[in-house]
Amino acid sequence: MKVIGLILGSHGTPPDTVDPANPTFKPTLIPSSVKKRIKENILRALPDGVDFEFAEITSESQLFELPEADIYVASPFQNIHDRWFHILYSHNKPIVIMPLPLSEIFSYGDVYYPYFIRDTREIDGALHLPHKVFLSKDESDLSLILKALYVKYRINHTRALCIGEPMYEPFHSWDWGYAMVRAVQEKFGLTWIQMSSENFLKYWKTWAQEVDITEIRESARKIHFSEDEKLRQAMKMYLVLKSIIKEKEADAFTINCLASIILPKLEITPCYALSRLNDEGTVSACEADTTTLLDMLITVYASNSPGFMANPYLFPSDDRLLLSHCTSPTLHSYQEKERDEFDFYTYFDSPTKLGIAPQVLKSPETVTITGISHNLDRMLIIGGKIEANTYFSTCRTQVEIKVDEDVKQVAENYQGRHWILVYGDHKEVIKRTNEVLGIESITP
Repeated sequence: MKVIGLILGSHGTPPDTVDPANPTFKPTLIPSSVKKRIKENILRALPDGVDFEFAEITSESQLFELPEADIYVASPFQNIHDRWFHILYSHNKPIVIMPLPLSEIFSYGDVYYPYFIRDTREIDGALHLPHKVFLSKDESDLSLILKALYVKYRINHTRALCIGEPMYEPFHSWDWGYAMVRAVQEKFGLTWIQMSSENFLKYWKTWAQEVDITEIRESARKIHFSEDEKLRQAMKMYLVLKSIIKEKEADAFTINCLASIILPKLEITPCYALSRLNDEGTVSACEADTTTLLDMLITVYASNSPGFMANPYLFPSDDRLLLSHCTSPTLHSYQEKERDEFDFYTYFDSPTKLGIAPQVLKSPETVTITGISHNLDRMLIIGGKIEANTYFSTCRTQVEIKVDEDVKQVAENYQGRHWILVYGDHKEVIKRTNEVLGIESITP
């Protein structure tokens, strides 16, 4: 993604240059120190990995031949008109307006940009176009806006691979599963790559590399079965999936692991593989759950942390939530590299037969949890703290969470089926991301 910072106009009036005894309006050239500060503010607010250019626009004609960018961040000054913003907006890219405080400089740019915001809100509404104009209050707010726009950019450019038939939620109709696949492409611009269960099984059968189980055996804290073959099959599943993802150039991935022919034919689940792929940065969801994969992309990209896709159990009387599944990542954040320990078990639904599923022992930390509606228009966002790892008769990784919100209200605003958990408090950036994506955030 590329961001261009713009200074629109050439003059302004710093307060310390005003003479109360002679208040004649005498704008001066924008001080170089102010220009430098604007550039530094934008640079500090940029997400990692974003390209940046900086330009000074002193004439209307320059706006017609701007370098291409994905986002323009503009600071308005003297000698401009609100028409300048409309020309900039015709490039059809998001605009973030970043006015300076009055204590720093005064200019007529600060009267024109509100006209532009007002008019484009009305024009976009009349033409049924998305409104892509944002106003930054300060550097912290600019950082949130740019991060949200970066998440949208990444989602729009994500290549998602689905192996097997997509989940047929929301109304237990196979046709609705395919409607969800169309919806994520139409609404959010994902590229969807489909691979049939039959072709996956052919790929599995012809994949003939040697599988070393030393790494997988040594990675676990404890192993609660004795058969090395279970470890070998789990490692092969990881290597096969990683190979297919690389061939398809996919950034995200899901597989119909339970309701397709893959499970009865191979007698193995991909739980370990998905846990590890999420740790490595490939957003990976199980059960070919298209809506949850989108939820995962939003939450993971916004938090820069791998997501734990899970089944939620709600307990309003004591404001507790239990989340469980068998594919939890071990990494806390892609920046900090802290990891949770884990044990290996057989898959919980068939404890004497199928392998393998990691039980990740989650840390007692603050978490953010999200669930998206099946029409992809609403997202439930809640916070809490992990209080315990549990051992009920459900999926292997289980966490009891004390929820910040009223769980009765959470249940009454339930969205989706599976939910996503990430470490840390990321509610604000996820809400801002949803604003950019056109999703209503529900925070009971």
